[in-house]
Parts: sequence; structure tokens; C-alpha cells
Amino acid sequence: MLFLADDINIQLLSVSRFHWDSGTYEVAPRPFCALACRIRGNGCFTNGDKMVRASVGDVIFMPQNFAYRAVYTPGEILAVHFLSDDAGCEMENFTPANFQMLYALFLKLHQIWNTRGAGGGFEAKACFYEILAELQKQSVAKEKRTGNQTFFQAVSFLENNFKNPELNISSVCDAAGISDTNFRRRFQKTFGKRPKDYLLELRLGCAEQLLAQRCYTVEEIANFCGFSDPKYFSRVIKKRYGCPPSKLFLPQ
Repeated sequence: MLFLADDINIQLLSVSRFHWDSGTYEVAPRPFCALACRIRGNGCFTNGDKMVRASVGDVIFMPQNFAYRAVYTPGEILAVHFLSDDAGCEMENFTPANFQMLYALFLKLHQIWNTRGAGGGFEAKACFYEILAELQKQSVAKEKRTGNQTFFQAVSFLENNFKNPELNISSVCDAAGISDTNFRRRFQKTFGKRPKDYLLELRLGCAEQLLAQRCYTVEEIANFCGFSDPKYFSRVIKKRYGCPPSKLFLPQ
């Protein structure tokens, strides 16, 4: 989550359980942050053109001095109000993979805070940091899973569309929603080669099969295999095999 940082400093103000009926609420800026665990019901939060939806099992962060409109179904949350100069300035919603663990920590914090005696403030703060640590762990794990899926979607897109002469690595990244730098770095690490070299290998492999059939012109093969310039295609073949494409598969 964007608001999390390893060195975040916080001051707890309250830990409360809230219930409400369905309705629409205009929430004025408040001088504190909120982190809420949604136990029941759904919420839709808007600020300008940004909208965040939260469902049962979600954890939502609201920054301090932040106005928003909330549309609720009948619901219940456990909410922590706190001060921090290190927290982010944007509302965020997170769907944890292990909600029960986080819910148990929120319940523990609620009990500590509302029954605290000597040293209870330290216990409560320690429990809240435990919640933040678990959120960060699950958030990083989710980003890795999502990143892997996006990366291999990009690889699949490249393999399925290499015959398009307009395809390049930037357009692959745009189509898959992954940054160019990240894709190139991960591709090199995963496959031991640059993605543009792999793209060329796919196109040349296709061209070799068609050249071996000796049923098509060099220009037809170049266009079919993703080479927009037949002259460039011929130069690549000659550099790779030492002869022009028209003589590549002639009988010896």
C-alpha cells in the first residue's frame, strides 16, 4: 500500500467499532488518518474524479485532512484513527489474501486499546505496527503475483503477435500494461536474452520454415513473418546464415 513506509511514525487516537445503516454521507476533512477493517457491508468513496470501492474483507486507508463522499450499505467496521506526518495523501483500498489474520489483529488492537492499563498504550502501538507490517507483507506478495501474471501476459502477447510488422517491445508493454524498463529487465533475467532478440528469433524461425518450402517470394515471406522491409530481412538472413534468403535452402 502506498501509505506504508518502514519508518512510519504514528500516534494512536482511537480504536472503535462502527455500525451504520445505508446512506450517503459527506465527510469533511479530519485532522487524523483512518485505517478501517470492513467486517460487514460495502462502501463507495469518492473525492473529485477518484473513486474507491470497499467490500467485506477489505482494509481501507483515509488520509488526514481529506474530504470525501461515502455511500454505504448497512455495515460494520473496526477503525483506527491516528496521527502521522509520514502517511500518504491518497485514499487506498486493499484486499488482503489473508483477511482473517488481519481481522484477528484488529480485534486484538480493539481489545487492548479499550481495556488498556499501565503500558497499554505501548501494547496498542505495537499491535498497530504489527497490522501495518502484515499489510505490507501481503501487499508486496500481491504485487509480485500480479507482476508475474502481467509479465507472462506480455510474453504471450509477443509470441502471438510477432508476425505483425508494427509490433515492437514498446507496443508489447503498452498492450500488457507493464513498464518497458521492467519488462526488459525481467525478460533478461528470466530467459537470458533481450526481448528484441527473442522477437527477431521468432520472426526468423517463421521465415526459415517458409523459405524451406520454396513456395513464396522473399518479399512475401518477409511481410508474413513481421519484417516490414524485405531488404532488411535479406540483410538479417545473410548476416545470420552467410547467404541471401533466395539461396538459403538450395540443394548442395
